[in-house]
Amino acid sequence: MQVELKNIHYKSRKNFELKDISFNIEQGFITGLIGKNGAGKTTIFQMLMNQNSKYTGEILIDGTDIKNPKADRGKIGLISEEQKFIGNKSMLDNAVLCGLLCDEFSIDTFKSLMNEMKLSYAKHVESSSRGEKMKFQLALALSRNLELLLIDEATAGMDPVFRKDFFKILHQYMEDEKHSILISTHNEEEVKRHMDYVVELKEGRAYVRNGILKDM
Repeated sequence: MQVELKNIHYKSRKNFELKDISFNIEQGFITGLIGKNGAGKTTIFQMLMNQNSKYTGEILIDGTDIKNPKADRGKIGLISEEQKFIGNKSMLDNAVLCGLLCDEFSIDTFKSLMNEMKLSYAKHVESSSRGEKMKFQLALALSRNLELLLIDEATAGMDPVFRKDFFKILHQYMEDEKHSILISTHNEEEVKRHMDYVVELKEGRAYVRNGILKDM
């Protein structure tokens, strides 16, 4: 999946503004999205999920505008603290529901990933820690055969051991070079170790670098 943001301009009621944002999310690579709190990272994710259409410019999926009903938006998934699930149901119950609503969902892949991450299927989402919820979302997302995975600050607060395993799973997911990842982070070590490209949001504009933070 080829994804291109072209000349995106957005202004909120609170005078927050993104100006002429242009960058590509390269297929087969991990792109880091960095910037201070309030720089616009979550807003970019909302646009890519077609949850915010109040902008000018274009977001193209394989050449088709994301607002077009013909755009293949079903191949894009989001991991975020803001994602909503049925809290009083188990993680497995939520996964079964996802299987009913989502194309190409594999319950076997989900169970395998949950086992790898040492998560209980029976645990209710509402009683899970933030880290457990992020791991659960990762298992869901990677069970859907998505082509573009958006990860919004998922590793914040994770213990260092699992953060290492988290990226190990992501790199395994990327091995066939058919998938793409856009991940926001404040962690400089993550950028140095894991990002192929970096987009920095600063003062409303985007600056694209190869994935070496020390050059920024």
